[in-house]
Amino acid sequence: MSLNDFSFSIAERFYMAEFDLTYVSSDSVSEGIGRSQIVPLLKQLSTKGLSINLISLEKRSPSNALKRDILSSGIDWTILDFGKKGLVGGVKRLFVLRRAISKTRLIHSRSDIPALAGLLSGKAPVIWDARALWSDQRIVMTRNIFFKIVYRSFRIVEWFLYRKSAAISTLSQAGLNALELRYKSAHNFSIVVPTSVDLEKFIYSNEIPSNVKVLYSGTYNSYYDLAISKSFIDELAKICKIDVHWARPHESDTSSLGVGETEIVSVSSDDMPLFISHYSFGDSICRQNAGISLSAVMPTKVAEFLAVGRPVVINKGLGDYDQLISRYRAGIVIDSVSDNLGEKAEEMLKILVDPDTPRRCRELAEAHFSTNRAVESYLALYLKLCPNLLQ
Repeated sequence: MSLNDFSFSIAERFYMAEFDLTYVSSDSVSEGIGRSQIVPLLKQLSTKGLSINLISLEKRSPSNALKRDILSSGIDWTILDFGKKGLVGGVKRLFVLRRAISKTRLIHSRSDIPALAGLLSGKAPVIWDARALWSDQRIVMTRNIFFKIVYRSFRIVEWFLYRKSAAISTLSQAGLNALELRYKSAHNFSIVVPTSVDLEKFIYSNEIPSNVKVLYSGTYNSYYDLAISKSFIDELAKICKIDVHWARPHESDTSSLGVGETEIVSVSSDDMPLFISHYSFGDSICRQNAGISLSAVMPTKVAEFLAVGRPVVINKGLGDYDQLISRYRAGIVIDSVSDNLGEKAEEMLKILVDPDTPRRCRELAEAHFSTNRAVESYLALYLKLCPNLLQ
């Protein structure tokens, strides 16, 4: 059976069913983010008594094991083909998602295109889960003038989502503040639910390796500032011996990062929790010239390192991460404009030899990035929008 055959057989089978919640995602569940973020979240929501239909766009056919895992958790899964990349493919995905949404009481849409699909379907109130300021982020990432204009025009869609969605969820308070400032009003129902981590899967490790090893984890696109990352690593290498590794995801189109990595390994999302524990710290420095979009970004890899008990190096203005990491002394925050990277490297070395660092990192993850906390936050929002949801 082909991917499309499976998709439409599932969609047709449950078209007349009524779900409590339809979760719509343009992120592939069979890839890293989907496996680490969406699956644990929905499995826990299902245990709360919700009937859930997951609709996702998949870039490759999911494994039978993943299908069984999701379906055995009581979650119906509508699998759709991601299709071609680019603007035309994006428009097609919009209407494919809209058509796939069946009768439901609530629609939780992960990112902008799924939210627009939910609103156009007219099937139920829509929660716009704004994972970032999407159009602003794309403008930063592309060099093509035409596409910059196209992405800027997408601001009309963002305005529509802000005005018409029943509720809004953002990854950071800074991102929510940016939306409220842009549209000069506070939304009636808005919550902040940061990137979440399954703390039972990302097991705490209380001892940082004595030999300094930095791990670049997952995908790195043009939104990341790999030049500053390399400069920081070079400064650290001047004061101690250091190994630089990249855990490359299977779906990555890039063969190397160019940050001086001494080893590149292919690691699945299932193996990542144990893999992180063998390293000293993680690196997630984004472009500080990314403007307002930076306020809404909360890379998942940062929370995963913290959950295991490992500090991170990030850039100033990265969502709410910079304030939290500074408060907990759970890593280094770099201002690429004014900071002396040599001094920052020395600061990182002090953090690495501090035996209390792993505990502080884990405490930060437990306080702000737990999947359990995300489930409770979303469930409270669902009940505000639909008080009889669990009856």
